[in-house]
Amino acid sequence: MLGRFRKDFAAISDLLASRLNTNPNYITLSSLGVAALACYALYLGFVEVAGLLVTLNGFLDWLDGAVARFHKRVTLRGELLDAVIDKYSECFILLALVFIGIPLWLSSFACIGVLMTTYVQARLGEALGKKRPLEGIGLERSDRCVLLTIGLLFNNLHPFLLPSIVAILAVGSNLTAALRLSKALKFLGQTG
Repeated sequence: MLGRFRKDFAAISDLLASRLNTNPNYITLSSLGVAALACYALYLGFVEVAGLLVTLNGFLDWLDGAVARFHKRVTLRGELLDAVIDKYSECFILLALVFIGIPLWLSSFACIGVLMTTYVQARLGEALGKKRPLEGIGLERSDRCVLLTIGLLFNNLHPFLLPSIVAILAVGSNLTAALRLSKALKFLGQTG
């Protein structure tokens, strides 16, 4: 959903990226460190701190790609590293929610949805020779990051807010994976 606004943020993206002439892979790796800190904050029960760290993690995920594109350093190696680190980060954070009382089955279901959403797209892309053939369908990483941040930052407002958001992430991610799979199968049925 939020992926539709990428073009609107291009000027901001270019401005920030122009000021950071660094290897985008370092930014990607630092996002994993931030995710680990978010998990530790959850372990300690600092839920709002974890929310801020999830926000920073999402920002770094956005920034690494912006820096790579602006400085013309987009590589297959960097794209692979980014995709893998993103999934590790998301799953670590989702599973760390058990430290603050989110049921393991719910966190695990959300994690499976996150992984399958990406997997379906990657497999179809591999078959078609395209990078992101199903982008813009369903709940994307930016959407999940914003929802989880809201749940963590405003967790104290209502005891059911965060569990409800994790349930939305779990159902939404798995529905996104199913929708992408359906579209992929239809497309492959037309092309062979």
